[in-house]
Amino acid sequence: MPKIVDRSEMQARIIGAGMAAFQRHGHAATKMTDIAEEAGLAKGTLYLYFKSKEQLTLALMQSLFAEWIAGLEGLPQPRNLDDFGAQVRSNVVLDADEQKGVRMFFEITSSGVGSDALLSAAAEFQDALGAFQADQLASLKDAGHIRQDIDVDAMGRTLAAMVDGLVIHRALFVNDESRYRRMVDETIQLFLRGLQR
Repeated sequence: MPKIVDRSEMQARIIGAGMAAFQRHGHAATKMTDIAEEAGLAKGTLYLYFKSKEQLTLALMQSLFAEWIAGLEGLPQPRNLDDFGAQVRSNVVLDADEQKGVRMFFEITSSGVGSDALLSAAAEFQDALGAFQADQLASLKDAGHIRQDIDVDAMGRTLAAMVDGLVIHRALFVNDESRYRRMVDETIQLFLRGLQR
């Protein structure tokens, strides 16, 4: 009797193997054979779930984006600007695995292998980040904690871009954690000052 395999569990296993192989070898150097070996599968089995490395890469990045957004969705609405600053700060301090994910994404997109679908997924992720920040800002505006002339949608997207810049800078360039935290604190304080009434 053939073994029954849960398709979504197998895809998650392969995505995890892809992440490990990409981190070990780099995206460009990784072959589907490397991913199959990492997953403990025959290469033919791998192709039953992902027809190409590009398709697997897209699924991997969509999985990372969904994980990052899910981490935001559980956050409460900020009670005041200090709460808001603390939430923003918590979103830009990355653990080692998150930094590897950012580096991998940057390698994929900057090397020209990023497909239109991947770039579209990244744009959707940025839109979701901007919408989340806009929602947080709207609650502060409604409570009278920030200037009433603030366009929360534009500021939410601006903040998402600032956070993205800090995260990329941390993942690619800054090895000194205390220096990075000072950069984060100064950037957040600058942003918060612009919101104050």
